[in-house]
Amino acid sequence: MAGPWYVRSGAAGTGDGLSWTNARTTLTTMTSVVAGDTIYVAHDHAEAPGANLTVTFPGTPANPNIVLCVLNTATHPVASTDWRTTGSVATTGIFSITTAGSAYIYGLTFNAGITAAGICGLTIGLNGNCFQYYDACVLRLSSTTNSASTRITIGATGNGTPSRIVLNNTQMSFNGIAYNLALSQGEIEWRNTGTPFPASVPTTLIAVVSQPILFTFEGIDFSSMVAGKSFIGTINSQYRLNFYGCKFGGGTISPATTSPAAEVYVVGSGLAASTTTSLAQKYALEGTETTDITIIRTGGASDGTVSVSRAYTPAAGALSLRPYAGLPMVKWNDTTGSNVTVTLYGIWNAAALPTNAQIWFETAWHGDATSPLMALQHNSRSNLSAAATNWTTDGSPWDATARANTTPYALGAAIKTSNTGRVFFCTTAGTTAGSEPGGYASATDGSTPVTDGTAAFRAGMRFAMTYTLSAPQPQLKGPVYLTPRIAGTTAAIWLDPEF
Repeated sequence: MAGPWYVRSGAAGTGDGLSWTNARTTLTTMTSVVAGDTIYVAHDHAEAPGANLTVTFPGTPANPNIVLCVLNTATHPVASTDWRTTGSVATTGIFSITTAGSAYIYGLTFNAGITAAGICGLTIGLNGNCFQYYDACVLRLSSTTNSASTRITIGATGNGTPSRIVLNNTQMSFNGIAYNLALSQGEIEWRNTGTPFPASVPTTLIAVVSQPILFTFEGIDFSSMVAGKSFIGTINSQYRLNFYGCKFGGGTISPATTSPAAEVYVVGSGLAASTTTSLAQKYALEGTETTDITIIRTGGASDGTVSVSRAYTPAAGALSLRPYAGLPMVKWNDTTGSNVTVTLYGIWNAAALPTNAQIWFETAWHGDATSPLMALQHNSRSNLSAAATNWTTDGSPWDATARANTTPYALGAAIKTSNTGRVFFCTTAGTTAGSEPGGYASATDGSTPVTDGTAAFRAGMRFAMTYTLSAPQPQLKGPVYLTPRIAGTTAAIWLDPEF
């Protein structure tokens, strides 16, 4: 290990890089730098060549370089009070920036295309098998050409070893709303950023996924991603997006997914000013699952503040051989050596009871007394050729928003009426009458729709699904997991995750 190395664009010494006086004037000069070396970049560093710029760190994933923007008079080892966030590595004109190799980078702005009137980009983590950690940095595109081809590309290209990129408290500054991200193979984590887009907010954040990618967003304030904005476009590729503890502004989290290998998960996130704090959502080819606080089972699950249910919108892609797989529901079990029966309650917008070929659940529990090995069984048909059977009716009360007089309702809208415990779904869009029609009082689950002004509403069908953990019986105390499965229907379904 040599150095530490010093970089300052205004230095006028020998350029050997071993002091501020003799600092190297560009970050691209890595002569004699080896893996694990520390590189100090001056707080007033501002390189901006009129050419493409590539920064290749010699660091490895096991021994990355440490690159710190610090006060240009700091002495080694620098004090924490000397750290700064003002250094800049840029290009002037229609030229791009690329970073490769492994490094921890603090406080630098990578700015591609200053004064450019054409397409240019910023690529980080280009080569495979690299680890890059950007801390308190800015990734900026300054071109004045508002083109979807102007983008930040993240991840390794080709078919080599994937990269891992971490962006902590790091902003993406776009000069136009058409700018976007292109993702390639590897793992990306973007976290802890209060203002992710200090300039223009992209219309579509992720526009290209060229190879398998895992992208985790954690603790990001996305309130600027309002209606009309999308986190990802319609992309037929393999990806998984995870959102943890993020704030949303009403933009589209996921479009209709076209790839069987693409999934989006949302946990513990929600809209600005939302009253629910435990959102659980999933978006996949087979359907969509969201947390609902309006259609709920009375006395059912709660996040500690409001009652919640899981709402499912199955897609045509939910097939018996590839059903929609819901997010797991979990409950602690203290019973061992005896049968345990679990019951899942639901309601759906249909005229008849669902069958065990349309909705069922898979159960996992500790069935081995000598290890944490879990038994894994389901309560669907025994195989695809077996006849389907209906689930049982249930009288549990459900709740929804109260019906309003002389109010337009869209198809599928849910209301409650004086027929307590039932939820009515709009089957004909229209405007309700000036008072509640008498037909609601006598309506039963799934019965003929009640005419209400120019609209019509049918009582949803309530049902219960059970399974007994008996072969084997639970042998160890621990969690029991229920994972809903849905296939062969596009009817909207709500389940109470409290079982």
